[in-house]
Amino acid sequence: MAEPDQAVIARLSSDFAAMAAYLARASVDLRQLERLVAERSVAPAQPVAPTHWQPPAPQPPVPVPVPPTPKPPRSDGWIGKALAVAGVAVTLVGVALLLVLAAQAGILRPEFRVSAGAALAAGLVGIAWRLVDRTGGRIGAIA
Repeated sequence: MAEPDQAVIARLSSDFAAMAAYLARASVDLRQLERLVAERSVAPAQPVAPTHWQPPAPQPPVPVPVPPTPKPPRSDGWIGKALAVAGVAVTLVGVALLLVLAAQAGILRPEFRVSAGAALAAGLVGIAWRLVDRTGGRIGAIA
């Protein structure tokens, strides 16, 4: 046999010896437990001397369950907020990429790009300003 095979066999042999020793110890403990149980069942029950009547011991008061404290209201609509932010980000990235492509192709001159960007920014700020005052429009305005 090869050297590694003998090492594995030796390790398995020692593992089986340890398991056998553990099972032998468990067997001794089971026999001792069996003997103790048999002694208890054979011992005669001791008679209880009659005593005069005593009132039952006072019981501690039963605790009244306290209702759980109300949880703070959950912020509903967080999915809508996340989608609004993602939509704004995608739109702005798309516009920026189109402007970069147009600038590289020489279609848009720098003066036109700057003025169009300023007009777009002013328009978005104006729309947001109007949306803030509406019911539920704050989210759209922030986006």
